[in-house]
Amino acid sequence: MYSINTKSLLSKVLIPTSLLSLAYLVLGCLFPKIPYLLLFCILGTVILVPVELGMILSASKIYVFIV
Repeated sequence: MYSINTKSLLSKVLIPTSLLSLAYLVLGCLFPKIPYLLLFCILGTVILVPVELGMILSASKIYVFIV
């Protein structure tokens, strides 16, 4: 069975969430008229969905190169 080490697990969890949090903070300050929940949903779709899709595809041994 495949096991994941701690360094890889932390990088796969902390990097996308810190990127989402940073983008949420910056864009929330730059565009204060956008409702915060809408901004969070848009950023989650733009940032987290491709990252998680890439993890799923790499775990299933299908490599897709997005240009």
